[in-house]
Amino acid sequence: MKRSAPLKRSPWPRRRDMPVLQALDESRKVFAPAQVHKSTSRAVMVRCDVPAVAIPKDNPLKSEAYRRLVALYPCKACGIAGYSQAAHINRGAKGLGLKADDRDTAPLCADRPGVVGCHTRFDRYELFPADIAERVMQAWIADTQRQIEAAGLWPANLPKRSES
Repeated sequence: MKRSAPLKRSPWPRRRDMPVLQALDESRKVFAPAQVHKSTSRAVMVRCDVPAVAIPKDNPLKSEAYRRLVALYPCKACGIAGYSQAAHINRGAKGLGLKADDRDTAPLCADRPGVVGCHTRFDRYELFPADIAERVMQAWIADTQRQIEAAGLWPANLPKRSES
């Protein structure tokens, strides 16, 4: 198909049409995250006096064998067997690029037809309030680890907490 007229330019203004932004101090390369300028609806970098602080990340251990082993135990909340999943601990930084260690898991039952499982209810803080839920989960994790060690089923390639 041949066009009879050239394509029109996009409706976005050209760079030379943008308002002149405040000159940034070249000696200090400290910027805040992008903010939206109200008059132009464009994101601009803004100078700030405090440098950004990186969140320290640890290297969480991942072990599918351990997760499957935890899932074999009955649910810690309701005691039902056969529907468990390895539920990770909920910490304040969860979901921000920080992953939980697989050793920090306890068995909680999954959703099934017509029943909302304890795993979902625990994550929504329906079983315990947020301030109590982390302490309860830590107790469940310690109990699960004691049961696995007592049964002699701890995976050989997964270091225990005290060894790491």
